[in-house]
Amino acid sequence: MIEVNAGLRFIAVFVAASLAGLFVLLAASLTIDPYWVRRETPPWLEMTGGRNRLIDVHMRRAKQFQFALRAPTTVIVGSSVVYRGVRVADLHTGLSQNSGVKSAYNFGLASLMADELPIVAGIIKRSVSVETVVIGLDYFMFSGFPGPPRLRDEASAGALQGLRHAARLAMNTDGALGLLPQWLGRAEPGVWERTGFKHTPDFEPVLTRRVNAEQNISSMDYRADRLKDLAQAIDILNGKRLVLYLSPVSGAQLQRLRQGGRGNELAQWRGDIRSLASARSIAFTDLIDTHP
Repeated sequence: MIEVNAGLRFIAVFVAASLAGLFVLLAASLTIDPYWVRRETPPWLEMTGGRNRLIDVHMRRAKQFQFALRAPTTVIVGSSVVYRGVRVADLHTGLSQNSGVKSAYNFGLASLMADELPIVAGIIKRSVSVETVVIGLDYFMFSGFPGPPRLRDEASAGALQGLRHAARLAMNTDGALGLLPQWLGRAEPGVWERTGFKHTPDFEPVLTRRVNAEQNISSMDYRADRLKDLAQAIDILNGKRLVLYLSPVSGAQLQRLRQGGRGNELAQWRGDIRSLASARSIAFTDLIDTHP
């Protein structure tokens, strides 16, 4: 009888301690807002200077809820060359008087592939605030490069499902602990802005050339059939003002593509996107090798 009571006390103490620990982690996560979903200036921002590896790693989920709560009038879509390359503050400074930009959000996602564009378009379509969608395209999105696990529309199953995903993100018990690398100075280079843009320091030229030299060019064959994904995204966004542009490409990358036998495919892709934009009467700019 004594052993049974001792065992029950141990179980009770263990459960209570576990629940207390879970409560502390949840409270810390809600307070810190590690994915920058809810708070204007979360406490980690000052401590880390804007470095956040959690957003780097869980970008595809975090940015969906950031976008929904920011309610921008203009949204910029694309891959890493967009979220690292288009600073929203510059839109307000240089374009707002002429373009009607009131508020903007950079919905660039790491290694975004063409077949994910319709999913992003569906997420944007549900936002009543968005008036203009700017889509920055790069060649790799339309190549045979496998890319990361594909984007999932976290709210596609309805409001209840979306709320469940939002709660899981906001109350992630890994959140507070996941920011430790930033506090210890071990985060990846670059700092995030609330607008979805990431300030990223330039690589040294030697490192840039080495990275380009190690790219698997054989997997970067142009897949013209993926144009249908862009066309589908455009159809979904019917009613919004659309702008298409081809993102700038470094000289080192252009040289690598041409040396790898992809020069003609790159040229074909540029022409195909231009033709698609013209056929749909969409504003289009090619910045691949003309941007300073």
